[in-house]
Amino acid sequence: MKRPYKILFVGIHRPNRSPSQRFRIEQFIPYLEQQGFQYDYAYIIREQDDKPFYSSGNYFKKLGILLRSIWTLFRVSSKAKKYDLVFVQREAFMLGTTWFER
Repeated sequence: MKRPYKILFVGIHRPNRSPSQRFRIEQFIPYLEQQGFQYDYAYIIREQDDKPFYSSGNYFKKLGILLRSIWTLFRVSSKAKKYDLVFVQREAFMLGTTWFER
């Protein structure tokens, strides 16, 4: 029996938060599960980060979100080789560099 394909989805927001992620990733999850695919979902902005991240000010909290996102992307990218496919929804990192994507 063939082993199931493993997919890693990488996005900025948690599931069911961003319309573009729902359009590009989440709508296909039920079908992929029915077909036997396994997947993990990695994101960098947690629910408790929404308010400080999207409001003015809060520079220290935003710096904390940035540092945690760097750490998260390092962890995720170090495990990428165990997946058959890595799907990055737009940019994985909010500063515009493509270092993590490569």
